Amino acid sequence: IIFRNVIAMMSHKVGAVVQNSTTNILMSAFVGVYWVGIYSNYLLIINAINSFVIQLFGSMSASLGNLSETEDENRVYSIYKTLLFLAFWVYGFCSICFFVLFNPFIKTWIGEKYLLDQFTIGVIVTNYFLLGVSTVSKNYINISKLFWNTKLKPWLTVIINLSASIIFVKLFGFIGLFLGALLSVILTDFWIDPFVLFNNRFKDSLRSYFLSYLRQTIIIIFVGIITYFVCNIFEDIVVKILICGLMPNILLLSIHYKSVEFKYLFKTINTLKIRLK
Repeated sequence: IIFRNVIAMMSHKVGAVVQNSTTNILMSAFVGVYWVGIYSNYLLIINAINSFVIQLFGSMSASLGNLSETEDENRVYSIYKTLLFLAFWVYGFCSICFFVLFNPFIKTWIGEKYLLDQFTIGVIVTNYFLLGVSTVSKNYINISKLFWNTKLKPWLTVIINLSASIIFVKLFGFIGLFLGALLSVILTDFWIDPFVLFNNRFKDSLRSYFLSYLRQTIIIIFVGIITYFVCNIFEDIVVKILICGLMPNILLLSIHYKSVEFKYLFKTINTLKIRLK
């Protein structure tokens, strides 16, 4: 069992490295190093912000492992839904900020000639959002020891990414690379981890997961559109940053403050505050 799980984990790690390298390699080969440089500016910002977000969810792994072994399934599932709610909020907020602030920030930082069009940014941000939200299911796959069930997923992702990106880059140019990456995420990470998790661990219907996913995504899009148009009223980058920092969170709070997941999350934060005191 240990050997099988180690092989599966190696498959995930190596596949993830190959997957993360695919876009830049294809970009250099098909559209030139100039576009690699343009994209690297955006990627630098994403990685800088994401390093903090990854710490937030990564630090929970040990606690989730202990929870998985000591608590009943209903509580484990309840916490899964709460963490999924938190992931939608955090990654949704980050995605909105990226979509709204990327070009104003890049323009202020290094100049207008290094900007990508808004549609390309939208595809990049959508990819970031989908991968970010899938982190919760991946963590639960790990603590549930279901590595073997998803051992081929990273390589399937790589194959789809390579094939789709090569086809799309020839059809649509630079943006085709990100469309290929997005398609690979939708066809693999988006549904395989929850499918394995719900079939092997949770007893709830997978339909409820996707309905919740759709609802949360529509809310994030709605909040993002409002924030985008309000920010476009102002030219000052500082004002835009302040609006992006406040408006999405205020809107999300006004929508979710009565939800079960938010109440549980709020209660947990208050408990942690009391313990820290």
